[in-house]
Amino acid sequence: MTYPHPAGPWPSRPGPWTPAPMDPAHRQAAVRYEARAKKPIAAWILWILGPFMLHVPVHDFYLGAVGRGLVKLILAGIAWAGAITAYAMLMVTYEEGFDTGEPGSVGDAAITGPGPVFWAALIVMALTGLVTVIWWVVDSVGMSRRVECLDGQLRQELSRGHGVDPWSF
Repeated sequence: MTYPHPAGPWPSRPGPWTPAPMDPAHRQAAVRYEARAKKPIAAWILWILGPFMLHVPVHDFYLGAVGRGLVKLILAGIAWAGAITAYAMLMVTYEEGFDTGEPGSVGDAAITGPGPVFWAALIVMALTGLVTVIWWVVDSVGMSRRVECLDGQLRQELSRGHGVDPWSF
């Protein structure tokens, strides 16, 4: 049996493969939403890679929290400065006990323990590193909620701008 219409016996009813018709405002809102929406998988990948990229909180910058990301960068910088200072003080302390090459010097100079600068740098490094690690774990708890909140705000903004229902695209 052949039908005069190519869609079959029900020419007005679209098939399951046919997308619902959208007016231009809905289509433009949908395209802009897809272009600007934050992808959860990208946020999670950036969150995982952050500690391995010299403690750079790239997920915060991706999610638009620039101030939060800068605070974390400053904390990471302080932790690295503390680590480098502690290492340098430790090397200076142990270098004093080596042979200086002068007559009568066989490395018998007393090796003193690390000084107060070493311990202060070590404590600063440990505290700022601990704060950064705790903040990284706290970010993991709220990551999905942050992405959903940002996408919801974007959806509301686009729906107001185009005069359409926020959940129609």
